[in-house]
Amino acid sequence: MARTRWSHASAAQTLNRAARTSARPGFFHHAATVADLNLLAYALMAAELPGEDRPVFEEINGTVAAWPWRVGGDPVSEFEKAWIRSGTGV
Repeated sequence: MARTRWSHASAAQTLNRAARTSARPGFFHHAATVADLNLLAYALMAAELPGEDRPVFEEINGTVAAWPWRVGGDPVSEFEKAWIRSGTGV
């Protein structure tokens, strides 16, 4: 159910804008950077926006935050599957 929330047109527009802005190196400089980027990557993946999630996964560089990945099961496993689908992971 959580994944379907990101597929609406208004959510997709917001995610596209967030992906373009936040993917710039050094954009985030706060303690919750990893959590924010994980949530953005999850949302982009759930919205099925091909190519938009890749720069975010590159910025995360394999650092998994439990939320929101635990929604689908084991956070590390869910993150790795999404990372691979993005074309960033091995």
